[in-house]
Amino acid sequence: NTFVVDNTVPTVASIVRHIPTDEHTNADTLTWRVLFSEVVQNLDATDFAVTGTTAELTVDEVGTTGSFYNVNASGGDLPGLNGTATLSFAEGRTITDLAGNALDGTTIPSTNENTFVVDNTVPTVASIVRHVPSGEHTNADTLTWRVTFSEAVRGVDAADFAIAGTTAELTVAAEGSSRTVLDVRASGGDLAGTTGTVTLSLAGRRNITDLAGNALEGTTSPSPNQNTFVVDNTVPAVSLIVRHIPTDEHTNADTLTWRVLFSEVVQNLDATDFAVTGTTAELTVDEVGTTGSFYNVNASGGDLADLDGTVMLSFAEGRTITDLAGNALDGTTVPSSNENTFVVDNTVPTVASIVRHVPSGELTNADTLTWRVTFSEAVRNVDAADFMIEGTTAGLTMVSEGTSRTVYDVLASEGDLADLDASVTLSLAGEQDISDLVGNVLDATTNPSPNENSFVVDKSVPSVASIVRHVPSGERTNADTLIWRVTFSEAVRNVDAADFAITGTTAE
Repeated sequence: NTFVVDNTVPTVASIVRHIPTDEHTNADTLTWRVLFSEVVQNLDATDFAVTGTTAELTVDEVGTTGSFYNVNASGGDLPGLNGTATLSFAEGRTITDLAGNALDGTTIPSTNENTFVVDNTVPTVASIVRHVPSGEHTNADTLTWRVTFSEAVRGVDAADFAIAGTTAELTVAAEGSSRTVLDVRASGGDLAGTTGTVTLSLAGRRNITDLAGNALEGTTSPSPNQNTFVVDNTVPAVSLIVRHIPTDEHTNADTLTWRVLFSEVVQNLDATDFAVTGTTAELTVDEVGTTGSFYNVNASGGDLADLDGTVMLSFAEGRTITDLAGNALDGTTVPSSNENTFVVDNTVPTVASIVRHVPSGELTNADTLTWRVTFSEAVRNVDAADFMIEGTTAGLTMVSEGTSRTVYDVLASEGDLADLDASVTLSLAGEQDISDLVGNVLDATTNPSPNENSFVVDKSVPSVASIVRHVPSGERTNADTLIWRVTFSEAVRNVDAADFAITGTTAE
């Protein structure tokens, strides 16, 4: 005797993802659970529509209330799908409540979960790049790589990565909320003192998946792949400083060049990192080649053109030279083969003296005459042709005296010396190529002092020109002292009383 009168149209109370419950999935079957506001009837798969996939729908009633239903999508392209699958109600649906009121399909439930994001693409590592610091070479105690995945991932921790070249420990931090970018940091261990290559890579065993559960594809090499730091905690040093142009220590060059070799590649190097003493010349620096460890340091200008003194290259205070990792140059270590000085000489050499040497006296009857020639400094290219001799046909030879190269003996022999009576003089030839050790040409216009460059050669024997009564001058005398005057044909020496004899008296 009763009717249950129902004029309220049924509605959808909720559509939720049921199997799986996550929005992102790679499942081959998708199940939504649909709850109606009351018991409904005339419901089957044709009352629903799915977009984003070619899968087919089936419907299962849940329980016996008639208000819960599972709508399943399977088959079609779901096993390989990458896209969004959305469940909705079909046009011409026949769903009603028990009173026959048709479903109001225009009302969207507040807890609407009618979409799955289907993802069957495995995630990959898009890139591993150096992040902090950004440069490859570093002496930092903490290294950070930025790892970017092809899509959002989960399940990432330090155990998913491996580090080589150090005992440092790894930590992982997400960058932002996208879950596609992670920062992997290495710190501690031996990093503070290590020198070598430190490389980050994926570990052999890992549990990284995308949000749909696809496991990370670890065989794909990321591009760009900058997963290596060159860690350098060794300070650079100067391996070599050598004279380069010119190579000789003694020079009169107007530009001096040293070649500096460092123990490794350096940076931040310019002329202000060097200092030069002994001159007002200015410095410039040229890199040699592309290695970054060879440099030419040039000094030019200033007083170099007229300088006489030692010029030395050293490193300036406050220098900024570092290796690529930022370690400052160890400027206290002096290389063992240090050639950081030039002896600059712009003074032309002169003849300091030409003196009789053997014999030492001016008058001689020797068959060989030797002059000692002393220069104001060490000279080179000295030979007999640089001298000329006057007063004889004797030939000249040259002998260097010692290792100083400042003293030379010039010998005259043979020719007419054996019978000569004349003055013999040695002097510089009109043309000669004598120079000091740096190439300054001899100034032959300066007269040496002392100059004892002449011998008087005398090969004629002396004779007694006369012996005459001197005091008294008369032949007859009763004087108690008699004096004779003896005159020789030329000056003589070694004359004494023993060279004479007296007869007719016992007088001395």
